[in-house]
Amino acid sequence: MFSSCPYLGEKIYEDIKETYRDDGHYWLQYGSFELEYGTNIDLAENFLGQAEALMPNSVQVVTATAHLLLKKSIAAQSEVIARGFRDEALRILRAQFADSKQVGLHALHIFGSQQISYIKRWIEPGSRAARFRDVHDELRRSIPVNLKSHPELTRLIADLKREELMMVIK
Repeated sequence: MFSSCPYLGEKIYEDIKETYRDDGHYWLQYGSFELEYGTNIDLAENFLGQAEALMPNSVQVVTATAHLLLKKSIAAQSEVIARGFRDEALRILRAQFADSKQVGLHALHIFGSQQISYIKRWIEPGSRAARFRDVHDELRRSIPVNLKSHPELTRLIADLKREELMMVIK
């Protein structure tokens, strides 16, 4: 719904802003919405910063921050800047993966889906197959038992394998 009409989501968030101004979850959701459907990464960063100020130890805010950093890496103007954002995001996500009892679907999905975009944007075509394979393998190893058959992750694993094979077949 929001992908075709993001202004509707923005309107909803703006309409309830006064009521939820001091609620970290409001800012987390608004920032995540802006990352997913909006066009203003600085606005998303501002909203996530407000969420972090209100909920300084939230795993959800940390995950959203990693998502923000990966989005910034894809939008960066140079590969050096992009790599810095990506490396910080991956450090955050891998720290979450280290605790298999706490790692969430969202962190795993961000790791795989945003790396597909990063590889397509910044990695030379001749090196992409190996990079897709590396992300595929790391993601598969990182998925805890209770999420192994989750449809979104199953689809993402297949997407990564398809991206790798498409590079090899060419």
